[in-house]
Amino acid sequence: MAPALRSFLKPFTDLQPTTRARIGQVIGAVVGLLFLVLAVRLLQHELSPEVRQRIPAALASLAWWQIGGAVVLSVIVHCWLGLFDHLALRTIGITNVPVMVAMRTGFIAYSFVHNIGLSALTGNVIRMKRYAAHQVRPASVVKIFVCLIFTMWIGWTVAFGASIVVWPTGLLPMGIGVERAVGVAMLVVVVAYLAVCRFGPARFRGDDAPLKLPSGHHAVLQVAMGTVNWMATALVLWLVLPASAAYHEVLAALCMVQVVVIASHVPGGVGVLEGTLLVLLGDRVDPAGLAAGVVLFRAIYFLLPFALSLVLLLAEQIFKRLRPATVEHDRHNEAGRQGEIRPTPPTSLVPSAS
Repeated sequence: MAPALRSFLKPFTDLQPTTRARIGQVIGAVVGLLFLVLAVRLLQHELSPEVRQRIPAALASLAWWQIGGAVVLSVIVHCWLGLFDHLALRTIGITNVPVMVAMRTGFIAYSFVHNIGLSALTGNVIRMKRYAAHQVRPASVVKIFVCLIFTMWIGWTVAFGASIVVWPTGLLPMGIGVERAVGVAMLVVVVAYLAVCRFGPARFRGDDAPLKLPSGHHAVLQVAMGTVNWMATALVLWLVLPASAAYHEVLAALCMVQVVVIASHVPGGVGVLEGTLLVLLGDRVDPAGLAAGVVLFRAIYFLLPFALSLVLLLAEQIFKRLRPATVEHDRHNEAGRQGEIRPTPPTSLVPSAS
């Protein structure tokens, strides 16, 4: 670090870690508020009174199979996200967590993160609490989180890179040739990641490595599962948009929106996701149909899995409360059955004296 930069940052670096953390939280809150205000302004600009009046008609024009297909696919995508947890557990060598436990945990964690944000806090707290019953330590949960981040973003890189290579959209502020070159560079990064995981130095792959990379097999699964997640999520959005929406444009726009949502620090990207999608696709799709589809996407992809997670958590709590009583009842019945069957004393062959 240059001396001038060190001198400039010295007042901040000399602070206590807790103070720096609080300053970071304040900065994040201010940034989030600014993005939220900007998103509201974008929505006001894009949604004129005439467009808002046509939104109910656009919603009514959607076929039942579009909404039903989006609902079913949204649930499947969140179950797929649950498999991310299973892959992460296996990647770091934890094999004692059942697949269904990992899937339920991932489903609940991702549905909370999608609506609340703060993935490093929300998701990790949920996983620490649920995996503690299987002797998974907090340090291992942090490793799981790192694996999940890699899986999500390596899939994002493939989905976005491949989409702008095969079908350049013009959504990026650059020429088609430059857009394709960016996509190729992104795919090259993924290939390099796979090569390092498969053939990289042993100091990055051994059990005692300070930075342990996944095996080649697990890295391939990361790429495949992450890519499928982004393609399926874009399909959920595409299903509830007007017929003029092109799938590859929806996929590219959704990938771009994700970067803005994360940078905004707004919980769930509320307003930011909607406003950015309206800006990116507003000149390619009917604005009223686009607004109606974005509203449905929020309800189907964000709120529905969140509601299902709450129901699942409630069902688990009820089952835990009923299970001890059920076990005690079974033990009582078993003891009763054993008490009813008394051993018959042997009959004496010698007649008793009368």
